[in-house]
Amino acid sequence: MKAKWIFLTIIVLLYMVGIVGAGWHTYGATDPTKSTPSVEAIKVIFIMLGGLGIILPTYLNIWQSLETANLLVDEARRKKIENTFSLLEKWDDKSLFDARKFTRELKDQYNELSANQIKERIKNTPELRQSVILLFNYFELIRISIEHDRVDAKIIKELLGSVAIDICKRFDPWLQEQPDKDDVDKFLKLLST
Repeated sequence: MKAKWIFLTIIVLLYMVGIVGAGWHTYGATDPTKSTPSVEAIKVIFIMLGGLGIILPTYLNIWQSLETANLLVDEARRKKIENTFSLLEKWDDKSLFDARKFTRELKDQYNELSANQIKERIKNTPELRQSVILLFNYFELIRISIEHDRVDAKIIKELLGSVAIDICKRFDPWLQEQPDKDDVDKFLKLLST
């Protein structure tokens, strides 16, 4: 920002030296028999001052455009961080917290259960089924947000990556029968890259 004003001062000073030089040259080069040298010098000075009136606003507009672009980039970055934290806050929302509670219970029994038992337990336990669907809807929201660059993927991966991958692996037998299995695969791929 300080460089902007220093550079502007240099431009104005050099331009003023140019005006003085052009006025001096015009005064010396004007034939006194055809025109008055001082009048011609004043004409040139005022014409050149008019040029300065074009140069200064153009210069300031260029800097304003650069500053506006920086502000827009900064605002987009802030919005992205806000979206990220908003999405992360949903992870601790009561409904998702309760959903994770049911999935944790299944995790404790995971090594003792076969793939068919996992599918049957989800199918026959409405609360567990609702919890699993709620979690995968949340993962879908994360996937879409990452794909459309609404959130900071690095922060999401650091904070939720390993947990989400673990949940997806835990429910893989159930996922194999779901129509949106490809979306979960895309989500896992986003978390692993």
